[in-house]
Order: sequence, then structure tokens, then C-alpha cells
Amino acid sequence: MTTRLDVGVFTHPVLCDVARRIGAFAAAGLDVREHPVSSSPDQFRRAFSGEFDAILTNPDNTLAYHFDSTNPLATTLAVEIVAGIDRGLGLTLCAHDDRAIHRRRPRVGVDAATSGFALLAYALLEQLGIARDDIEIVTLGSTPRRAVALAAGDCDITILNAGNELVAHSRGCVFLASSTDVGPYIGTVLARVEPSARAEDETRPQVDAVERDEAVVALRTVLLETTERIVSGDVTDLVVDSASEVLGLTDEEARRHAEILRDDNHGLIRGGTIDSGSMETIISLRERYAPSMVTSTLRAGWTELLASPPDHPPTT
Repeated sequence: MTTRLDVGVFTHPVLCDVARRIGAFAAAGLDVREHPVSSSPDQFRRAFSGEFDAILTNPDNTLAYHFDSTNPLATTLAVEIVAGIDRGLGLTLCAHDDRAIHRRRPRVGVDAATSGFALLAYALLEQLGIARDDIEIVTLGSTPRRAVALAAGDCDITILNAGNELVAHSRGCVFLASSTDVGPYIGTVLARVEPSARAEDETRPQVDAVERDEAVVALRTVLLETTERIVSGDVTDLVVDSASEVLGLTDEEARRHAEILRDDNHGLIRGGTIDSGSMETIISLRERYAPSMVTSTLRAGWTELLASPPDHPPTT
């Protein structure tokens, strides 16, 4: 029996494509379908409506939508983090050209003004001597959309990853700073809105709740096992082919992306661990650039988001 899982993503993940190519999804009885979203509010809105069984998102988004009702949806959601996926995949502050950083009030493209990547961008800009009050924030949506906008000159600076930074660089954009300049960081987690808290999308095939829960656990297992094969270098040629096809990279860029996937500081997370050091970076960024009445509870409360699949102990 095969269970369909719909997953909301920003950029088509090479990790999922490789898992599909090596037959890991099929072997686990999964029909995984990735759906690009236009923005993080769009992703969480569709997860809450029952359209997505799981999402690949920034962990800061899970904090914002779980704890803070001032998020773009103006409500809190029962969100679970199922596994850590990557450390940013080349998460880089990029500029349209060498002059962009010297412009008066440069236009900074973001997904949403208080999304996790936006907060990281503000910190990196501050390190470069540009305060948040000295920029113009332009809401552009997902990473692929921002990459296109940056290359076209529709913004001066933005933050890109997952191969989008390589595409932008090939079109003349320049790299300014890396996520590691701020501290340890987690770029993507596998998460979901708890089944009891979301609506049921009647347009989708109806699946028993227990079966769907088991399928999400199976997805976690497949992604972590595929991560091991990628990081070990066991399927590098396949990764390069996938990056070329899925992300539209040249052979040289695809090989660079494969290197990034295996990098300890930027790449895939072995074991799916959510480490406290990276979460401290993420929480500190939110405290500094998007404070709210609930910000003080994040440091003590973020561990409540961690799911405990039946065959895995809680992640600490």
C-alpha cells in the first residue's frame, strides 16, 4: 500500500529528489509530492487548511506561528518539528552588484518582514555597517522569487540558499556574507501542523489519521537515511544530476551544491538533530529584530515543538 504525502516547500529539494531516484520513497510505501509555496504565510496557511501533510521550512517560522499571534496569519498553530534537515545550504546575503551595499537606503528583498531569513539578513547587514532603519524592506516572497528579483534589479540585496545563490551569482550578483558569520544556524526543518489542529482538505484523498502519522515518521526516516548516503559521498553523481535537473544548475554549479550538501557548517544534518546552539542563534535574532510579548518565552519553550515519533527518542 502506498500513502500519499503532500509537502510544502520553497525550493524543490535535491534531498527529496535523490530519495525518489534511489527508490527510497517507493520502498517505504510513500508517494511524496512537493508543492512550491509563494511565501512562508502561504506555506503555513495551506498547512493549516489541511493541504499539506508536512512542510520543509525555517525553524524560526515554527516559532513564529506556534507562539506569536502577531504572525502574518494573526493566529497561533500547533506546530511540530519532526527533524532538522539542513544548516542553510549555502545561505548567503547577496547583492545585485558591487554598488548595491553603498546605495542610500538599499532595497532589501525578504519573504516577509519578520521571517527567519529576513531576521538573519538584518543581522548580516548590521555587521556590514547597515542598520535596519537604513534599508527599504521589499516583500518578495519565496527564495526562488527573490533570486529572480535580485538578478533583475528589483531589489538591491536579499538572502538566498539551496542553489538559488549559485543561480544569482551566475547572473552577476555578488556574495556579501554567510549565515555562519552570525553563528550556528539551522536553515530547514521537517515540520507539520498537528493533525488535531488543522482542517481536513476534502479535495484530497482521505487517509486515516494514524496512517498519515506513520507516513510522516516514514518520511523522516527516509530523509535522514538519504542524508547519510549524500553526506558519505555514496551518491554524489546522482546528487549532481539532480541539482542540474531540479535546480537548473550548470554542471559546475551542481557540483558546488553537492559539496555544500556535505558541508558540516552549511549542509545536511545527520540524524536530524535540533541543537540548542543553533536555536539560540535563531531565538536571539527574533528577540533583537522582531520582539513581541511572547519573545521571552521562546528560549524556555522551543523544545515543546519537538515531535517524538514512536521509533525515535525526543531530540535535544
